[in-house]
Amino acid sequence: MTNREPKASLTRGGLSSFALRRLQEFVATHLAQPVSIADMAACVGLSSYHFARAFKRSTGESPHAYILRQRIATAKTALTAGRSLAETAALCGFSSQSHFTERFRVQTGITPGQFRRCG
Repeated sequence: MTNREPKASLTRGGLSSFALRRLQEFVATHLAQPVSIADMAACVGLSSYHFARAFKRSTGESPHAYILRQRIATAKTALTAGRSLAETAALCGFSSQSHFTERFRVQTGITPGQFRRCG
């Protein structure tokens, strides 16, 4: 017999599935606005510090990385639907078109314009 704990206990200290679903809905609803860790923590009734640790433990990524990934996914959908770069940047909560382009390129390896032409 080994000293390893059961897999279920590895997620100890993380967010409940209900809290994760509630948080996903909150982020999707507020994606066009700035979303802080304090906002996300309040959504699930935790302190910012405890929330950030629990979120990372539950998802394997930071809250900031999660929001950025959601914004890029929404941007891909908007670009595929034919929205302009400026409109897509605003829709996804980026501060400017250039900020959007830089974050998109870092995440995907191509610019939003290249993505739109290829897709």
